[in-house]
Amino acid sequence: MVALALVAAIGFLIFSIMERTRQKRERWAEVTPSEPRSSPLSEAIVEFVGVSGGIYLALIMLINFLQLNIPEKIALWGVEFDPVAALSMLFGAIQPFALRLWKKLET
Repeated sequence: MVALALVAAIGFLIFSIMERTRQKRERWAEVTPSEPRSSPLSEAIVEFVGVSGGIYLALIMLINFLQLNIPEKIALWGVEFDPVAALSMLFGAIQPFALRLWKKLET
C-alpha cells in the first residue's frame, strides 16, 4: 500500500512537471532565442521547486502568525513526512493545471 501511494505521488509529480514543460515549450516556440537557453524540462523543474518553496514559506508564516499547532511529522502508511512540505508540494503540483483551467475560463 505504501509503495502504491508513493508511486502515485511520484507519478502525479512527473505529470505536473510534464504539464509545466508543455507550457514552457509553447512559450519557447513563440520566441527565437539569440543565446543558449536551458531546456523546457529543466525550467519546469526549477519552477516547480520555486513555486513549492514559496508556498511552503507562505504557509509557515501563516501558521506562525495564527499560532496554529501543526505536528512537525505525520506518519502515513509507515512513511513520516512534514505535512506543511507535503501540502506545499501538492499545491505546487496542482498550480500548472489550475493555470491552464484559468486560461481556458478567460477565453
